[in-house]
Amino acid sequence: MAIYDSIAWNYFKGDRNLVKKILIFYLLCLLSIPFPFVLIVLIGYYFNNAHVRIIKREDKLIEWDDFNSVVCGLKVFGISCILFPIFFILAILYFLPQVNNEASSQAFGWVMLFIVPILFLVFLPMLLTIVTTPFLRDLKFKSFLNFKMHLNIIKNKQFCGYFLRIILYNIIYYTICILLIFKTQMFGIIFIPAVIYSYIVVLSDIQAQFARIVFNIDSKQN
Repeated sequence: MAIYDSIAWNYFKGDRNLVKKILIFYLLCLLSIPFPFVLIVLIGYYFNNAHVRIIKREDKLIEWDDFNSVVCGLKVFGISCILFPIFFILAILYFLPQVNNEASSQAFGWVMLFIVPILFLVFLPMLLTIVTTPFLRDLKFKSFLNFKMHLNIIKNKQFCGYFLRIILYNIIYYTICILLIFKTQMFGIIFIPAVIYSYIVVLSDIQAQFARIVFNIDSKQN
């Protein structure tokens, strides 16, 4: 069994309501500015979609009115607050040097400018993969704490390949967003939600493929 990028991109030709779902995503992104709790729905959409792709393979995205996305978002947000407080601390430390103009603080700020993206593009995805993959199968909160399965994920032969693939996608999407912001200014910002939506779609399917390998789902169905 292997992970195929082409399968993850099938959404864009297999879902007839794709344009409508992208437009709804745009609307939710706008709503998340005055109402940050809307982000919980966006986070949940990723994990709920991955869960559906584990259970059944089909070239269709879940609908935005699926309440399961809200439940998933709340559970993921909850476990993130419990297991990853260090990233909230680093985010605060990242902005502290901006308060004054001391040379040492500026140097620290430049160091953090490189460290923070590495943490969020490399180490955080790795931890999230290990912790959330068991959750994707049954969407139960206790699955986040399935330490035996966490160890099995790390020992899985496909883990390194999957993880490198995730890092590559993160770097590509991060670079695209940066270029849209700084090279095309306001015009490019319009396309960022569409880029993020494609990121959610593709990465959720790739993680679902990895989960199917970890749980031997394809072998059990054959």
